[in-house]
Amino acid sequence: MQSKLLALLILIVLSACTDTDPPNPTLPPIGGMPMNANCISDNACATGFVCVNANCIPGECNKEKTCLTGICNPVSYTCPGSQMTTCSDNNGCSNLPGTVCISGTCTPGDCVVETDCNPGQSCNAQYRCVTQTACIDGDRDGYGLGCTNGDDCDDNNAQINPGIVENATTLCDDNLDNDCKNGQAVCGDEDLDGDGFSSKTGDCDENNAQVNPAKPEIYYNNLNDDCNDLTKDDDQDNDGVKATQLGGMDCDDNNRDVRPGARDLPGDGIDQDCMGGDATASSQDADMDGVSEVDGDCDDQNPNISPNQPEVAYNGIDDDCKPNTKDNDIDGDGFESPIDCDDGNAQVNPNQQEVFYNMINDDCSAGTVDGDKDGDGFIAVMVAGGNDCDDNVARVNPMGMEVTYNGLDDDCNPMTKDDDLDGDGVNRDRDCDESNPDVNQDIVENASVRCSDRVDNNCVGGDVECDANAVDRDQDGIPDDQDCAPNNASIPGPMEILGNNLDDDCDPTTLDVLVPCDNDNFDLAEINDTAVKATGVEDGNRSGAQYGDLVLCGQEFDWYSIRVTAGDGLEVDLSFTHADGDIDVELYRTPGNVAINENTLILVDSSRGVTDGETVYERRASETSTYLVKVIHYQSQEPQPYQMTVNVFSGCVDDVVSATAEHNDQLSEASGLPALGEIRQVCDYDEDWYRFSVSRAGNVGIDLIFKHAQGDLDMTLLSSNGEVITSSVSTDDDESIVQMLAVGTYYVKVIGFQGAKNQYRIFKSSGTSRTARVSLANDLNIPDAGVNGPSSITTMPLAFSNIPAGAVVRKLKLVNFDLNHSFLRDLVIVMNWDAQPILNIWNRDGDANGDDAGLDDDSFFDIIGKDVNFVNRVYPDFAGLDAQGDFTVTVQDFARNNTGTLVDLEVEIEYMVP
Repeated sequence: MQSKLLALLILIVLSACTDTDPPNPTLPPIGGMPMNANCISDNACATGFVCVNANCIPGECNKEKTCLTGICNPVSYTCPGSQMTTCSDNNGCSNLPGTVCISGTCTPGDCVVETDCNPGQSCNAQYRCVTQTACIDGDRDGYGLGCTNGDDCDDNNAQINPGIVENATTLCDDNLDNDCKNGQAVCGDEDLDGDGFSSKTGDCDENNAQVNPAKPEIYYNNLNDDCNDLTKDDDQDNDGVKATQLGGMDCDDNNRDVRPGARDLPGDGIDQDCMGGDATASSQDADMDGVSEVDGDCDDQNPNISPNQPEVAYNGIDDDCKPNTKDNDIDGDGFESPIDCDDGNAQVNPNQQEVFYNMINDDCSAGTVDGDKDGDGFIAVMVAGGNDCDDNVARVNPMGMEVTYNGLDDDCNPMTKDDDLDGDGVNRDRDCDESNPDVNQDIVENASVRCSDRVDNNCVGGDVECDANAVDRDQDGIPDDQDCAPNNASIPGPMEILGNNLDDDCDPTTLDVLVPCDNDNFDLAEINDTAVKATGVEDGNRSGAQYGDLVLCGQEFDWYSIRVTAGDGLEVDLSFTHADGDIDVELYRTPGNVAINENTLILVDSSRGVTDGETVYERRASETSTYLVKVIHYQSQEPQPYQMTVNVFSGCVDDVVSATAEHNDQLSEASGLPALGEIRQVCDYDEDWYRFSVSRAGNVGIDLIFKHAQGDLDMTLLSSNGEVITSSVSTDDDESIVQMLAVGTYYVKVIGFQGAKNQYRIFKSSGTSRTARVSLANDLNIPDAGVNGPSSITTMPLAFSNIPAGAVVRKLKLVNFDLNHSFLRDLVIVMNWDAQPILNIWNRDGDANGDDAGLDDDSFFDIIGKDVNFVNRVYPDFAGLDAQGDFTVTVQDFARNNTGTLVDLEVEIEYMVP
């Protein structure tokens, strides 16, 4: 009995950090606070640090940063199976690329001291090598990179900087972060108790300055000191039972294995069930299996459990009464099945890094498919059946949109031209008319061929006039009387070469003088015109211009470098005035953890538009490496000012490039609203803009569906000229706007408050709702698991009647659910929509009945013996789906010798009318 119960209690503890929602861990930005910086939460600290006693120290987990599985070590602040390595110097971190030794722990970073960086670079507070610069103040407001007054969150707008006053009455509700505090002020949202937090920023008691998210929880004082509902004032061990200190029944509120209802293990000196004393082992053999409690029977009520029985894996029972015989985590890697997707291989678990193309799901993550290194949903051609022609670049795949002149075969179709659009065999750099195959530099044009047709057929010097008697001494096809350099066959040429004292293009209005160019401060230490001289930049953590005073001189490139960790994303945005000169940009990465060499760089993305901005990005880095940004003039040699923002999306995979997704980071790039049910992602300091039209005046509803606990999102509705109409900025799940709108075009902006990231669904409706209900006609028998693995059965699809086309689910309610089973701990129960899993409502955590003390939806079931029965449980997880879809429930049985029946299922949806 003792062994069995101990094993079950251990399982409960190990499951304490299990997250049954879709995986979307809240990770801090790389540019978070460094070690020893003051902090109010783990999320304020950099990657690899947690907040302890208001200081950021090396660690993986604590309060806000939790483990994907298992419990956090309260001493080392690491998760089970942690790869955080102790060290005495940087050499001790050589097996973990992209880390350095800080306070005895290998921590993400480039440097600890200045000498770890290249000449001209310094080691910043986030342990990153960045180029030493003088003050870069693009908007001349006194704030900027390296400036005395401090940094600027938008160095292209003098009205935005840390010196601006923004509060509940000044510059509020204007859709701008005027004071660079990572969020817009909400009118009326004042900090009434003066503790530095308002209701919007998480203060749950504005009448008490000792209550806010920065305070530690003080138990048994009847206050929610830390404004965290998970740290219950009357339940310190979070076992679901109130402590005796506040009149409850938990006799040891520091041990979640001790509470009323727990089985008392005889002879261990602990009163586990709070009944007033330790149970005494009995010499009677109650279950008649030949072994009593005194002899070692850990459950003398079950003849199938004793030291004489073999262990049955994954049934949640210590069958052989030997705790060291594992019922789960057979490979001993610290992860239990089914979280461990291969419990027979210790090198496969959620803490491993994916090794691509080895036919193994090393990290047990659906987001890192073995044959899909770039995470675009397509398997590489090097894997059997794959059709992704470039698995290093997420935008390149058979469903990609071909972007001309970017050097990538975006759609994996060699017949779709990236360059040479007219198919004349001449690329854009030598073709002045890409729409006409008869115009390019290889075409013959002279005084007798293709002359006087008002076409510059050979892209040199304009149209040649016909002249049968023309003299052409340099034989360049241009008669002497039309040639400004009749003795030089290279003139006229396609463009002016500045500074050579020649009129190369035979156009006297094109100046030959090389325009003087003052390099920006990034170029002062060393001109960054090659990859190996690239300027080190860092994560901007902002949506405004990060570097606002840059200039690309006429005859050079600008190169920048930044280190990106595997699993992170990267976006680089350039803005400039296209009319003054066209800038293009390319993004490269080094192949892994190697030195920079231009000959071995991998092209990741490029942007060659004809607007006032360019964007390149990597949705998710498949391995830790250095990324290089190359800024290029296109057919221009005059100085070109520009601004740049670099954002690393920490642990976040951004949306794909499509007509309803990226790049939609500003109003001018707004995309159409996604299709019903599509999931979108906001990464840290990212913005998503959408455009929609109203053809008939009336109420319009916009719903933004997400879980606040995974990241707070806000939504703003704007007019066609970008003026704010209204916003929705609550601290609850979801945001909703219902507004009377006239005929016209409108915009919606979605942002993460203070850099939060989260997945969401967004949809438009009339703003009114209705309900519909359906039920299961017959009982559903649940088959027992077999020798070769779990069983699975799914209900018949349940469709709702009279749902209009375009209707959207707002929420789903399980009106009745009644399931009988002889061992509830065996089961996993999943709700689906249109055959796609939406939510796991029963997850095999907890005791023999599946009760895990509120850590999962299990606690909402009314467990009566072997019966699961509850009513009117509401699930907003279905919001945003097409209401004309079908609902099903899947039940899996993971262990043998137990059966059951689903006897009642009745479901109701609330849906938004189109």
